[in-house]
Amino acid sequence: SHGNMPASNTEASAVMGSIKSITTESVVCVNPTDEQLKEYGLKTPYATVKTNYLSSSDGYDSQGNAISSNEVILSVSLLASEVDSEGKVYMMEENGKLVYKINALSVPWATTTLDKLYSEYVFYPNYSAIKTMEITVNSKTYTFALSTEEVKHTAEDGTSTTVTEPRVTMGGKTINHDQFWILFQDIVFMEKGGQDNTSAKTGEIIKIKYNYVGDRKSDTVVVYGTDTQKCIATVNSQNIGYAYKKYVTALASNVEILAKGLEISAVES
Repeated sequence: SHGNMPASNTEASAVMGSIKSITTESVVCVNPTDEQLKEYGLKTPYATVKTNYLSSSDGYDSQGNAISSNEVILSVSLLASEVDSEGKVYMMEENGKLVYKINALSVPWATTTLDKLYSEYVFYPNYSAIKTMEITVNSKTYTFALSTEEVKHTAEDGTSTTVTEPRVTMGGKTINHDQFWILFQDIVFMEKGGQDNTSAKTGEIIKIKYNYVGDRKSDTVVVYGTDTQKCIATVNSQNIGYAYKKYVTALASNVEILAKGLEISAVES
């Protein structure tokens, strides 16, 4: 995540994978001078990445007994140049002695952008981390409490097992979890487009406040209507793009329907 904003699974996976394993084409310079760093675009790098690794080493004491050292965090910083006309990037470890040439496709962290790293959805929290969701539609707030409960199941042969099952309540009343799951999926899979800097807000369509288990600070998603078919989506007051009004209004309607104890259907994208 960045600034508590979920990252795109596709882009983040590519970036993380490329950091863990790097295969270079060649070493182009050893002990580079300032002039050479400038020549290879590394005096002022186009991109940098800093990775923290948790490391521990095992050993043996004088009696031959296995011992483990304390875990330590190792930091590695890599510098990369801008992609050249041949699709190559020059790269080195910060304060390192070797400059490498590498195919730009092998280092997506050197070519990605913040827009690519942001999730393709408005906001995608971890369901198991949520304690309550306060959803406001038409000035009325519905608070859904998420928890688990131990449920005993008895098989036909008489044997019993106890399983942990999810539970959702609103004002002390149990909400059908399968129905709530439909709503939750529609909320988190609300797709966002690019920035809309021309449309003026005409009013709040839906607000979702996520309160978490533990000490994590709450997150608030608000989607505003406009005089077009686009809605302005914000996360913690930050404009992160637009969503489509047809989808958002159907989603808001489903909140009111579910709160009445009625069945809902998934919103069509």
